[in-house]
Amino acid sequence: MRINQLDSLGQKDGLWFDEFGYMSYFKNGKFNGPVILFTKEENDQTARIVYEIQYRNGNPSDSFIMYDEYGNIELMYTKFLPNTDFIGAQKFYTPDSNFPYQAYTYDFYPNGTLRAKGWTILDDNYITEGERVGVWQYYDLDGNEETVDFSKEDVKYSRCE
Repeated sequence: MRINQLDSLGQKDGLWFDEFGYMSYFKNGKFNGPVILFTKEENDQTARIVYEIQYRNGNPSDSFIMYDEYGNIELMYTKFLPNTDFIGAQKFYTPDSNFPYQAYTYDFYPNGTLRAKGWTILDDNYITEGERVGVWQYYDLDGNEETVDFSKEDVKYSRCE
């Protein structure tokens, strides 16, 4: 298999690796399939996955998974969709803010135990910029649950990190 190829129109096609540590698939010049970011410590010859995300026709789809430095899942978005359910739900940003995506989010403790879950609205930089919306369930390390409704005016904004 050849990598880093262009099609007859000069658009990226197939498997690509770049100098920043990304492995991705392209079709017609758009992301189409998994995009995986790898990192490698200078003193270590092994690489680890930082995150992986699925794309379809240039748009994020299906899932996004971020890993901690030990390879444990830290954050996971599923049901990655265009934002049709939470338009205007943001509290922190201005009315000009753009949240084109929504995803069901799972947040984990370093030991792999579920810390929280609920819906998030995401801007174009969905890897680092999002806001919790709707009803979320939070869990302590003993499994005790607390529910928070971010649609209520008196509930403070919660940034997804």
